[in-house]
Amino acid sequence: MAVVIFLCCLLGGIAIGLPIAWSLLLLRRCSDGIPGYV
Repeated sequence: MAVVIFLCCLLGGIAIGLPIAWSLLLLRRCSDGIPGYV
């Protein structure tokens, strides 16, 4: 049971963290002025 809860938390953290990390990465590239990334 604890393993199921752990997996759910892990998947939830990835689902929440990935878009945030992706947007931060895109923002950093845009601020650096690299063309082709919107």
